[in-house]
Amino acid sequence: MPTTALSGGLLGAGLLLVTGLAVARQSLSGIWEKLTHPLIWPVDLGPPEQLIQATADTYSQPHEVAYASAHVLDGLDELEQMLVAGPMARRGRVLDVGCGAGREAIALARLGYPIVGIDIAAGAIEAARRHAAGQGLDITFLPMAAHDVSPDLGAFDYVLTTVGFYNLIPTRALRVRTLRALEAVLKPEGAMFLAAHWMPPTYRAGLRTNVVDGLRRLYRLAAHETFTTEPGDQLVSVISPASDPQDRVFRHVFFRQEEIAEEIQAAGLRGTLLAEGMWEVRRP
Repeated sequence: MPTTALSGGLLGAGLLLVTGLAVARQSLSGIWEKLTHPLIWPVDLGPPEQLIQATADTYSQPHEVAYASAHVLDGLDELEQMLVAGPMARRGRVLDVGCGAGREAIALARLGYPIVGIDIAAGAIEAARRHAAGQGLDITFLPMAAHDVSPDLGAFDYVLTTVGFYNLIPTRALRVRTLRALEAVLKPEGAMFLAAHWMPPTYRAGLRTNVVDGLRRLYRLAAHETFTTEPGDQLVSVISPASDPQDRVFRHVFFRQEEIAEEIQAAGLRGTLLAEGMWEVRRP
């Protein structure tokens, strides 16, 4: 066998060996991580108020605000365009819930909609005000949680919630309370457009997730009045491409579409699914 061929074969075998060892080391590391941390996240995530504040703080981080600001002039997304062309075609007053740095509020204001934007992240609200002023737009932005909305803000033709908003609210009770608060500021014929997502039927939770949620069900049977963490509650570390993996925020996972419909009904409202993840909510 020529020396060059032999050398090439030995080099190839060496690379395969190194690659195999690296893959094995990574696999062993993953197994060790699961053995030493059998619960994928804590059984008890703590009080809802604490989770909400952590979300507000994370979305106010400079890198998150900078990322949102970089996309603030991107205009409406496909789902929002569908709303403007359909059920929101009439130019009415809009409450933009979870407005962030102001992307959809600015786009809607340019189309002639009077806008009030609210968000729990004070840093994002400050950025939204700057961006609106820079565009010469008169938009009111307020640091406020959706469940604190009151008729003091006036009446709205539409309430528009942004993607992911509803899944960031801890506890079913607070989600239902939020729906009622938002409904209370709608005009008699007004409509709420609720962005709320559920997992696809093909989704299968992992063993550690099932263990945690099983323990939560037991805890809730024993201490249902004081244990507020629910099955489906998670802590996620990536909320945007700019996220710091060390920052983890609350997210509730709905396993079935019907769970969202049941919460809308519990708030005394009627929900119609317009598209995947987008509900039109009205009074009965």
